[in-house]
This record gives sequence, C-alpha cells and structure tokens, in this order.
Amino acid sequence: MPQEIITTYGDRRMTLSKGECIRAPLVEGSWSRLRIAVSGSFTDSGGPVIGYPRLAIGVCSGSTNVMVAGSADHVVGGITGSASWGRNPNDDFNQASYTFPAKMLSAFKKVGSTLTEQAPASGTSLFSASMGLPPNVLMIEIAKGSPNYTIQSIAPSGNLGQWNTVPLPYLLHAMLASSIHNAMSFFDFPYDDYVLTTSLPVDEGTDGVLDHIFVYWDRTSPKFTFDIYHNKIA
Repeated sequence: MPQEIITTYGDRRMTLSKGECIRAPLVEGSWSRLRIAVSGSFTDSGGPVIGYPRLAIGVCSGSTNVMVAGSADHVVGGITGSASWGRNPNDDFNQASYTFPAKMLSAFKKVGSTLTEQAPASGTSLFSASMGLPPNVLMIEIAKGSPNYTIQSIAPSGNLGQWNTVPLPYLLHAMLASSIHNAMSFFDFPYDDYVLTTSLPVDEGTDGVLDHIFVYWDRTSPKFTFDIYHNKIA
C-alpha cells in the first residue's frame, strides 16, 4: 500500500490506488479552524464496491504512521462508513456513478490501532464513477474545541452525474467562504451539508499535534483521482 508525501503548498493532481497522500507541513504556525476539499472522480470498477470501502480526508500528526500503517500516531477527519457502494450503470448523462446508502462521510479519529467513528447519518450520497465528467467535491471543516472538535462536511447529494460537478472557480470561492454553509452557496448544483459531530474529543497534547493533511483510499479498484485544497480559516 503506497504512501506519497506532498512537500509543497501547491495543489497537485493525485491518483490513489490503495494508498494515501500526505501534505506537509499543514500550515505555518497553529490553526483552530481548517477547511479541506478534494475535487475528484473514481474510475468505473464495473460493479459494486463491497467490504466497507474506506475513503478518508483529514489531518494527522506527522507523516509516518497515518492510515496505511496498522497503528496510527493520531488521525482526525471524515471517513466513509457504508458497508458497500452500489453502482448505477447510467445516470441522466449516461455515466456511471456510485451510490452510498448513507451520508458519505462520518467523523472519526484513530490513535494507535483504535478507530473511533460516528455512525453514518441517514440519507443518500452519490459520486461519479466516470472520468469523462467534471469532478465532484468532498469538503470538510474541522474546528478545534476543548475537548471536542467539530467536523462538518459537504458531499454530493441525491442527483447524479453532471448535477454534482463543481467548476474550479466556484470551488476556490467556496474555500474562502466565511462558513461551510456559505461555501455551499457557491456550488451551482445540489450538495448536502451537515454537522458530522459536535462531540468528538481530541487531545493533541497527549496523542500528537495535527500538523499534516491526508487523503486515504483503501482499494486498488476503483482508483480515485483528485486535486486537494486547504484553507486555514483561523
């Protein structure tokens, strides 16, 4: 399972096939509120993705033991929690897409080998399984508290294909919005936003300072190709 370290602030196009990418350093100095977005597409595996596929986005302590490692130093973010992803062979634009039988991301943290995650929220999320359309967006915002950290997210909603795409200028404006709710107003097409949790306790003093950004995908098929963006809001 490969790992790639991103050592510059510039955004890069990445493809994950059972691996992770890590951006280092996270930001200059400390942060209290951080927004992260990935704009990407999955390849079409030709069938459902089963066995609890895991896509995760968030922050981590250092770049050595993150999600690929069996034991993580300290990881916090959003993760997919559905047991399987269905596949729609044709949407309104004759493109394939994956169906998540719950909201796409749930708040989680991992310290050592202990994974703590919130149950997926009810609803449906859909994500393109075609490289022929503009990419979909996943966005999370992490706000520090004491001891609880708040994690919010935006994910594609119940419409398929092109309706969930976000042009780059809109995404860049969304990254600068005053709140994740206001960020959603820059998306032309319907997205869901919801607070994943307001009660996820995090202890950076004990478990490690969260100073890197990561994206993790645990399957060889389908592959996940994306650009990554972040904004230190506070």
